[in-house]
Amino acid sequence: MTTNFEDSQSQIRAAYALRIGRLFCDYEKQLTRHQVAEQYDAMITTALLHSLLTTCAELTESMKRIGVFRHALSDIPSNWGLTKSMVLCNTFSRCLTHFTVVESIGIALCHQMAGSIDSLYPATGYSSIVEKGLIRGFSFVYSPDVGGAGAKPAFSKLENAENYRKRIFKEFERELNYSKVGIRKGIPDIRVMKEGKCKYILVKDDGSPYVRIFRIDVPLTELKLMLRGVSNYLAQPTQIHWNGKDFKELVNSQETIWHDPSGGRWRDTSVRTGQGGGAGVPSARTANSR
Repeated sequence: MTTNFEDSQSQIRAAYALRIGRLFCDYEKQLTRHQVAEQYDAMITTALLHSLLTTCAELTESMKRIGVFRHALSDIPSNWGLTKSMVLCNTFSRCLTHFTVVESIGIALCHQMAGSIDSLYPATGYSSIVEKGLIRGFSFVYSPDVGGAGAKPAFSKLENAENYRKRIFKEFERELNYSKVGIRKGIPDIRVMKEGKCKYILVKDDGSPYVRIFRIDVPLTELKLMLRGVSNYLAQPTQIHWNGKDFKELVNSQETIWHDPSGGRWRDTSVRTGQGGGAGVPSARTANSR
């Protein structure tokens, strides 16, 4: 099934992704041109990445079966800086693709880590990796079954435990419908078991607790590569009549993007003197519609 990226919402989000990428590239260029007393790489990288993945969540979902997003994570570094060796824990049954990793990092960025990240059941969130007083990277955890206090999922009523198990299976079924994403190990055997006098938990066929946990530790240098790569990837629909297959460099290109009020979509035009509203600048009416 081909997704139409011509709708106005996709265009607006793609243009936002393009601006996020260009803003970050401009920041890095300034660092190389000027001596700065203090650099804000870690803060700016996580802030822009969080804004990008939150604002463009629907666009990210619609693009998950094309391009890099559908590729499985491997031990060979990709242009986005992500490798399989960065994954410290993964008890999910779905395939470890670039989409699932980016999606998990986006969810983790919504919460600062509550409790210890090295606990048996870490809660969803992110935590900085500090060496010699400097932030060298970040740990991201996505654990939808774990409570905020880092407790394994437990239910006081059998009915609630069964409903939660059914909800998990519905998620498995949705994953199976995505031929390019798929299930890594097939649907696991999950059942409800009584623990103590009035507590019910989900367990696997071997009797161990069933808890979905994904953790990845990403160095700051690679996280910056990921920010540039994902922003450029999500900006692709800004191309006129984009076919969903041809990917090109947009973040570092010399093109300007603005909204065409008459056409109702975002357009990209080369920055050349005499085009648009003068020296590569849109007319006043067009510029005000951004």
